[in-house]
Amino acid sequence: MIVISIASFAAGTNVDKKLLNDLSAALKTSTRVERTITENFTKAKFSFNGKTAAAFYDPTDDHLMGFSINLVGNDFPQSMADAVKKKYKDWSITSAILFVDADGNVNYFAQVEKNHRKIALKTTDGNVKFYSQVSYSQVEINYLFKFCPFNTAFQVVDLQKIM
Repeated sequence: MIVISIASFAAGTNVDKKLLNDLSAALKTSTRVERTITENFTKAKFSFNGKTAAAFYDPTDDHLMGFSINLVGNDFPQSMADAVKKKYKDWSITSAILFVDADGNVNYFAQVEKNHRKIALKTTDGNVKFYSQVSYSQVEINYLFKFCPFNTAFQVVDLQKIM
């Protein structure tokens, strides 16, 4: 289970510098790192506490954009799962990630599915917001673009506005 140790809440944001430092240290000491370079980011996939994790970097200056950790089973907090199930009663949670940006801000994302329709949701402090209608791997990329100052093209859309 992923444990977020020293977390502080400021303006509704969960900040965990220890987790950020632990991820950075794990990447540096990892003996098995798979790198993928694209036009928009460089991805370094590695193992963190037995989970698949990835670091994302700006390809132009190698600036850290953030880390994602794939969550399985009980790693996705029950309070977040309950909030998703309450708002999306007939949907199934098919996958989830924890994303830690370069400042230590922590966010959870879940992919839910119903009748072959998949959407990504952002969950924070029991609140659930529609995030994207793209494939789940795209969620990491969209999150990076939303929170990085050099790219503001992606914006979160409230599901109630489109339903």
